[in-house]
Amino acid sequence: MQSALVATAVPLAVLMLVMCYSTYKGLQDELRLTSGKKSKEKIRKEIKTPDKRAL
Repeated sequence: MQSALVATAVPLAVLMLVMCYSTYKGLQDELRLTSGKKSKEKIRKEIKTPDKRAL
């Protein structure tokens, strides 16, 4: 019973860690876009042409 619990929990924990990392990276990108380092035109261009890393 315990081994079945661990076998189920480990993949779920890994999935949750990947999701946390993805959220962190997304928030970093959002902060970079809204921090004023880029002009509004560049932000609009980046929104229209998404980053290839995201695909």
